[in-house]
Amino acid sequence: MRIKASIFLFLLILGYGSIQAQHYSLYNSRTLAESVENPWVSAFEDACGIVASNFFIPTVNGDGFLQGDGAEAGRNFLFWNEKLEEPLSDPQGKNHLNVYGHMNVITIKYLFDKANQTEFLFDHSVKSMSAATVKNMTVNLAQGEGFISSTPYTSDMGPMNMNLFHYLYAETSLGVRRRFDETFAAGIKLSYLSGIAHMDAGIGYSEGVYYPGTDEMEFMMRGQAEYTTYSNDLGISDFLPSFRNPGFSISGGIEKKMSETFKFTLGIKDLGLINWKEKGEQVILAPEDVISVENFSVLTKNRAEAEIDDIRAQYAEAHTYRTALPTRFEAGASLNVHPNYTANVLVGYFTKYKRADLNLINDFKYQDFHLILNAGYNTYENLLVGLNFLIRSPRVDFFIGSDNLLPSIKVNRQINNEGYHYDSRTAANMNFGFALRLGPCEGVGNFLNADWLNLRDKRGKRRKEECFTF
Repeated sequence: MRIKASIFLFLLILGYGSIQAQHYSLYNSRTLAESVENPWVSAFEDACGIVASNFFIPTVNGDGFLQGDGAEAGRNFLFWNEKLEEPLSDPQGKNHLNVYGHMNVITIKYLFDKANQTEFLFDHSVKSMSAATVKNMTVNLAQGEGFISSTPYTSDMGPMNMNLFHYLYAETSLGVRRRFDETFAAGIKLSYLSGIAHMDAGIGYSEGVYYPGTDEMEFMMRGQAEYTTYSNDLGISDFLPSFRNPGFSISGGIEKKMSETFKFTLGIKDLGLINWKEKGEQVILAPEDVISVENFSVLTKNRAEAEIDDIRAQYAEAHTYRTALPTRFEAGASLNVHPNYTANVLVGYFTKYKRADLNLINDFKYQDFHLILNAGYNTYENLLVGLNFLIRSPRVDFFIGSDNLLPSIKVNRQINNEGYHYDSRTAANMNFGFALRLGPCEGVGNFLNADWLNLRDKRGKRRKEECFTF
């Protein structure tokens, strides 16, 4: 069975919109989803059962943003194929695009030893990460027609200076978590990576000359690109473990309880690499390699793709290479302020994006129901405010929401209403997950616990069993 790659990628990045390596709002939630992302977290603390799984109901985190003067232009082009009405004012202004998609296809966790909370993990996921930085001048040039200047574009202007990267890979993981004493726990996750697609490109020097009489643009650039080529159609088999582009990664961390109400965590995620051995190519451009583009002012998307194919045909060479994953370092802390409120803080740093972020996560809870309000800020000067609903019972995990709520609402509204426009950055986020725990229960918790599930006899009286076992 084959499916369109674009459809599958849309499922991966459900919602689009500030890139992150995890569901921030799930920090300290003790859900199965969090224990996959944070291997030191227990999925069975204050819970029933010895086996937890999502039973092939995908856990999804889709997130991204487009920030800069070109945010509205990019959004209008993406949704409605509209172009700018006038050039962006600051030619050297930069636009940042970050997109992240993560889908846990199957997750299983087994409680091996309850006394020290030793837990074993198996997980198969698909991840997609993309980022790009493009100047306003490049956006203006892409509009064509009246947006092009006959004055030469010098190297100081750098009309095509940019960088971008994209990863798409499957991750098959085994992990273990153990509590060493009443205050200290640690966990580790080892992953085999199956690379599906990759691109890493950068242009550090560029200049250009436009000839109005012939409607031709000549570019002189210095840059390099490493990438894999793959069909527009990807099959289910492409997202299963394979040896075509193998890689490995490690994630791990610790949790330390300082008191009954306060604890902190330290972690590192996705430290690893992928060897791209299949369908890899490399293009190296030097300023003396003049790239001529005809009919530049009326350049269509299809024609632009054809120009890129021409560059590949002329300059590309078969290439095998190795890339490091975007690794993330994290530190967090939690304080139980009240039985119905926990305050959390999470600080992270992405090596690939060279971006740090700070998240304040407020967990308001009543029995097994949680309303999680998060506020985040990163060094791209993005402010995020999110709202998520969570059920974390002894038997069931269920969550849905957004870590970037207001922009997500705006994007959804514009998708469904061509007449709706706004000029703030384009961003969105969506979180969804479900898990069930099977096995013996000691009657902990409130909602969906042993007593709540006890059946009644024919006389309407509750049976006296102390636990309900699946």
